[in-house]
Amino acid sequence: MKSQVILEEMDGKGVDISPLKKLLASFLKLPTSYDQERSTLADKATEVEELSAANRSYKEAKKKAESLRARRDAAQKEVEEIESKVSFL
Repeated sequence: MKSQVILEEMDGKGVDISPLKKLLASFLKLPTSYDQERSTLADKATEVEELSAANRSYKEAKKKAESLRARRDAAQKEVEEIESKVSFL
């Protein structure tokens, strides 16, 4: 890297450039940190979408189950009414 060559030249002149080296190292880590955080955010966004889809499916299944229970109860009541009429005869 060009920055490495420049730092080596500056270091050879007897100047303490350790603070500059630390700043440069921190600066060069920023894109990596940004990419990692961006990737983490994308993963979380995908997870949120998947959970939302699962939640919608759960709610739909719950409504269907409630509807089926209501139909079962109505059919059971109808059977009881028919049985009571048959036993009356």
